[in-house]
Amino acid sequence: MQFPIHRRIALSIGMLPYSHVGYKFREGVYTDSILTGSSLYTGSGGLNDLYEGVSIDIWKKRLAIGANIGYFFGTIEHVGTHATIGTGSYFIYNSQKIEVRDMKFDFGLQYTHPLSQRKSLTLGLAYSPRNTLNTTAYDRSQTQTSDIANVGIVSVLKSDTIKGNGFDIPATYGVGISYTNLEKLTLTADFLYEKWSDVEYFEKKGDFNDRKRVTTGVEYTPNYQHKSFLKRMKYRGGLNYSNSYLRIEDGNGKGYGYKEYGASIGFGLPLIDNRSSLNLSFEYVKVKPETKWMVDEQYFRFTVNYAFNEFWFFKRKVD
Repeated sequence: MQFPIHRRIALSIGMLPYSHVGYKFREGVYTDSILTGSSLYTGSGGLNDLYEGVSIDIWKKRLAIGANIGYFFGTIEHVGTHATIGTGSYFIYNSQKIEVRDMKFDFGLQYTHPLSQRKSLTLGLAYSPRNTLNTTAYDRSQTQTSDIANVGIVSVLKSDTIKGNGFDIPATYGVGISYTNLEKLTLTADFLYEKWSDVEYFEKKGDFNDRKRVTTGVEYTPNYQHKSFLKRMKYRGGLNYSNSYLRIEDGNGKGYGYKEYGASIGFGLPLIDNRSSLNLSFEYVKVKPETKWMVDEQYFRFTVNYAFNEFWFFKRKVD
């Protein structure tokens, strides 16, 4: 939610997803073409950002500064199980659960240059500092071996709770530019750079690649005051490209990552009062690995949201 608290100051509050973990895959172990064991890997959870932000108009509705302070929280869990089949078989269970509870800060600067009464050009800068998060890791392992010939089973269970290990989020730099023809056309382009190569994951550096993301979009409204519903609709389109911060080693010390390509279309459906809208978007994403032995992905995303605008803080001169 966003709302003014002064003619020069606005407040924003909300909760945003920061990351999501979700995978499940199995690997078979074969000896002379006979299945002798298997491994199962699963991951779940994610991080969220509950934030409050403030922006201040510091010069003639052209130059503004802003900052967010957020509460960063979430849980991520990775589980691996390994088992063999036959005499002298064994079962290994490993799990790692990471709980995150910390603060997050974001800063922004925006300048709008009027080109005419209805047209303007806006430049924005954003920065989020690197942060070593307050985390607690719970590591649990269980090993169970059995010998069918001797009818014996031996089980060993270990667990550790680790606090204070390095678990970072990177410094982030963003720049964006937009051209606006009021109530008619908006053109935008953004560039984001995340310095993942500097972060520590359990006090180890070098596991990730720096991430770069470029996006561009357009929104067009034929005539927002027209009686025709189709002419009052907002038509949107966008393209994006990024590389992944993931770095997967091939066993010889060489790391590989992913390239991500996306395209989207969207529609803003105006409601009766023409202030609020129902928004629909359709996106196609291709995640292409840099080498053939990595997972190749493509997926579709469908999004629905409702944006409402009300005159809660509007002072009427005549009642």
